[in-house]
Amino acid sequence: MIRVCPSRKGVYGICQSGVVEPTLADFVYIGRAKSIESRRADYERISLGASANKISSQLHQWLIMNKDFQFFIISEKESEEMLLIKLSLEMGAMLFNR
Repeated sequence: MIRVCPSRKGVYGICQSGVVEPTLADFVYIGRAKSIESRRADYERISLGASANKISSQLHQWLIMNKDFQFFIISEKESEEMLLIKLSLEMGAMLFNR
């Protein structure tokens, strides 16, 4: 189970709406950010059609098709990003990370 952290920086995950208690297998993207709220706003703009130069085309299309996506902070430690991606893939997640 993912614990939602109150931090402004860290590792975040994006998944479909309706997931109540997400596991690492539920995420389609895992990333890190110095400003989580700013990053969430970026993805919301992309889902509404804004330019998406810095993300994969697969994630861009997924965001457009899933405008009501959920965004979770899954760790306050930015250094855990690669470990969380690896664990997510081991759990069968279909990640759109580059």
